Amino acid sequence: MIFNLVPATECDKSFFWDNYCHSMRSHIEEIWGWDESWQRSDFETRWMECENYLVRMNELSIGYIQSIDYDEEHYIMMFILLPEYRSKGMGRQLLAQVKGHATLKYIGLRVFRTNLKALSFYESQGFSNVENEGDFFYLKQKAL
Repeated sequence: MIFNLVPATECDKSFFWDNYCHSMRSHIEEIWGWDESWQRSDFETRWMECENYLVRMNELSIGYIQSIDYDEEHYIMMFILLPEYRSKGMGRQLLAQVKGHATLKYIGLRVFRTNLKALSFYESQGFSNVENEGDFFYLKQKAL
């Protein structure tokens, strides 16, 4: 399958928010409880600070990636695929694309401690759990 990462625009923001809520709400509720005002504020901060890309298959948006570069690390803030596109190898292909374009020494990300499926996926893709941070696992690997 052929995917494209397309820079997101302000028009895409509601797609990001809706899918963030759908994918992350249960984990957030379990750990801290969902505070709508705080979540919207945090979402706005991520939108402003990160590079925001739609994941497109043909002309269909099937997910998104938000990332930010730190000193030696390309940090994946959010990597969300719509539920119907998960567990079909698409995440693996997209992650390989991201790794292939990384120009910094490392790629890092965090996974909720409640999201063992995501933890297993990233570990299967070569990420190592370098630190347990209470509510998160901090995963990292050398860039290709």
